[in-house]
Amino acid sequence: MTAPLPLDPAHTALVLVDLMDRIVALPLEPRKGTEVLTTAEELAVAFRSAGAPVVLVRGERPGAAEQPPGSGLVAGLLKDGDVEVVKRTIGAFQGTDLDARLRERGVTRLVFGGIATNLAWSPPPAPPATSATTSSSSRTRWPRSPPPSTTRRCGSTFPGWARS
Repeated sequence: MTAPLPLDPAHTALVLVDLMDRIVALPLEPRKGTEVLTTAEELAVAFRSAGAPVVLVRGERPGAAEQPPGSGLVAGLLKDGDVEVVKRTIGAFQGTDLDARLRERGVTRLVFGGIATNLAWSPPPAPPATSATTSSSSRTRWPRSPPPSTTRRCGSTFPGWARS
């Protein structure tokens, strides 16, 4: 078992990826989209309560005149003070202002959660990153996860996070 990772809320952000109705409804593994959503909502509450930023990343199809139904974030997920980022590629950093928005907030550590987070790492983020592995799921088994040394349990700073 990996020891809990202490997180400083002043320098840590929660990045939740692809929590859109049409994506949450897909057949996902190892957790159902609704399970991932519930855990992500709990993580977001804990981050907000600690004063840490919450970033919600959603995808749009580039060049599409209209996005498919269910392309917005799940209703009620985005709260005042949260950061919303729209990606038009697989990665959450490529072609977005995510890096700049994190840096302007002094963020040096990331906790990822959501759906297909194994794809959101492209290209890898500049700040050290931590994956909230208890809140992720995917349709693919493509081995595109963060290096094992960066995947740690988050429990000592935000006690409710260390769930298996």
